[in-house]
Amino acid sequence: MITEADIARAVGGSTLGQEGLNVEGLEVRFSGGKMRLTANQLVYGMVSLQDLELVGSLTAVEGRLQLNVDSIQPGGLVGAMIPALANEALAQYGAEWYVESVQVGEGYISLRLR
Repeated sequence: MITEADIARAVGGSTLGQEGLNVEGLEVRFSGGKMRLTANQLVYGMVSLQDLELVGSLTAVEGRLQLNVDSIQPGGLVGAMIPALANEALAQYGAEWYVESVQVGEGYISLRLR
């Protein structure tokens, strides 16, 4: 089981953070089979976003946890970069796992690992 707080800690403490990722006001929610991530500000190198809102589903793809984005605000080129950053953070978080399946519950995700 992985909680919303676990994901928030993973994003904040990841090696991405050491490489210049700064996220302020991060909130992660799991509900209705989806993940909703919001942040007041996200800065990564020269990229800066205000009022980020991302909604997507988590799946297992070739043993890795992957985020499939349903919607993201703000859009445009900068917004399009966020899914790749999120999936990189997820890959680092679960690097030692082979994920067979993912179930999103209310406030948590449950992974079946091999």
